[in-house]
Amino acid sequence: AIAINDKNPEAFVQLGDCLAEKDPNNPSAAIAEYTNALNVDPKYTRAMLRKGMLYTRVQQSSAWEEALKYFDQAIAIDPTFAPAYREKAEIQRKSSMYKEAVESYAKYYELNKSCRVQQRYAAFVFLSKDYANAIVELEKALPCNPDYVYMYRFLGKSYYETGDFAKGLENINTFFSR
Repeated sequence: AIAINDKNPEAFVQLGDCLAEKDPNNPSAAIAEYTNALNVDPKYTRAMLRKGMLYTRVQQSSAWEEALKYFDQAIAIDPTFAPAYREKAEIQRKSSMYKEAVESYAKYYELNKSCRVQQRYAAFVFLSKDYANAIVELEKALPCNPDYVYMYRFLGKSYYETGDFAKGLENINTFFSR
């Protein structure tokens, strides 16, 4: 595809994806292809996203900071580019930046209303230790997939932390019974 049309940034992204899968321990070839995509189109958000995602694989905060830069660039170019918010939230969570992660995931949830995203957002609110709001979000998310048992664990802890011990015990018992 690149030989036929070297002005198609998606072809470079696809090649970068293949190289990243082929050798996950050496992302330099994949990063080079994502950079090629950005050279073709400096506003190609998918290339920014993929480049940032490669940096998230490295278990160092300096690499995570680099990843955040790419996610923020993609968001600045296209504020409706939902995957950048998701990846940003995930790296913020890994960095224990829970309040910021909730904000990023809230934007992702606003752009992608699915059961899985709703439940993940509720989990982020729980992780931020905003237990009162976690209860609200967890209760809203639970009906879309009541078999996701960890929601009961999160509810149990949230009710406990807000002083509703009976509901906390009820939810933690549901968690253990399932």
